[in-house]
Amino acid sequence: QVAQRLLVRADETRFASVDEFVADSALRVGTQTGTTNYETAVSLLPEDRITAFEQFPFAVAALINGDVDAVLMDETAGQGYVGTSAEQLKLVGEPLSSDELG
Repeated sequence: QVAQRLLVRADETRFASVDEFVADSALRVGTQTGTTNYETAVSLLPEDRITAFEQFPFAVAALINGDVDAVLMDETAGQGYVGTSAEQLKLVGEPLSSDELG
């Protein structure tokens, strides 16, 4: 089962878990359309807090630019982004797996 995590800016201090993210109605998440990550986002948040992108690099760029507050993605992919941009990005919270939801 693929684990999903929140990718955030390295200086993020407003939340440290998915629950804290969900609880703050001001926060917006980015993710890729047509993926289990998008389905997970919809199960956690109202659609007006979700920004869908055609590809994850666009979502990550929006995160770095401050257009979204986190990106929900597969943990392995998230670790790859952190590996190449550790000064800008980090993963927060416990991994979610899609079988734990719904």
